[in-house]
Amino acid sequence: MSGLDTYTTQKATFDYLTANLDFDVVDTEVPDADSVRLVSGVLVPYVVVRFGDALANGQQMSFGGPVHDGYYSPMQVISVARSGLEALELGTKVNKLLIGYTPDANSGPITKDFGGGSMAIKAPNSKPSFFVAITAFRFLTNMQTP
Repeated sequence: MSGLDTYTTQKATFDYLTANLDFDVVDTEVPDADSVRLVSGVLVPYVVVRFGDALANGQQMSFGGPVHDGYYSPMQVISVARSGLEALELGTKVNKLLIGYTPDANSGPITKDFGGGSMAIKAPNSKPSFFVAITAFRFLTNMQTP
């Protein structure tokens, strides 16, 4: 793996979260009243990981051209829980795992990005309300050029 291969880094990060969290880790879902995970009508806390595309890092231009430039990739982790405080607690566990973690030789350590927050999502009368805490991260990529 080298160059602008963000998939390998994303997969390593996803697998790392799956192995180290005591909650289910889901890829790319947008939590809403219809997709939230319920077992016997009760929400089971889980996290959703959403990765972005590689974006140019304007401070890392290469004489070798754009293929060798520096890039970063954003990601979000959405913690889904029964209460706002439970969602924030799960988000804190995610922060502790990811901040400083280096998924592979092609990426830099994962750092916090701007954004995030927490909110309630109201469900229809037949389902309970649930809460999400969104944490935003980024990692440098293209550390190994082809």
